[in-house]
Amino acid sequence: MHHLFRWSVYLSAKTIRPGQVLTFTVEIEIETGRHLHARPLPEGYIPTTLKFQEVEDVHFGEVVYPQSKPHRLETLDETLHVYDGRVVLKASIRSSRKEGFVVRASLEYQACDDQVCYLPDRIEVALPLDFLDNIWQ
Repeated sequence: MHHLFRWSVYLSAKTIRPGQVLTFTVEIEIETGRHLHARPLPEGYIPTTLKFQEVEDVHFGEVVYPQSKPHRLETLDETLHVYDGRVVLKASIRSSRKEGFVVRASLEYQACDDQVCYLPDRIEVALPLDFLDNIWQ
């Protein structure tokens, strides 16, 4: 199903120290003529949602979603909020751990075009962060 868009996920650094704040970024390039659902949505639709698996002593900041666009669906006589083109989601990560950990995240989404909405899907990612105990390393 990922042929509807290209995506990449990355962290602003590969190492982390206690108290340091990193940025987790998801970049999505949606094919022309397709879109992903955004909030607010009527019941029954799945909005694009980034979630993190909790890690002890790690704080995941609120996900920053881009501005959505209203999209008119004539066949359903509805206007929905959607993302199209290039979409960037960001969240901060702050750790007070004294060891490395893995950032596990899932991106839930539902992709549509003007004719059909595809089944909701999910992308799972796991990005390791090494602990940096000496600022000069």
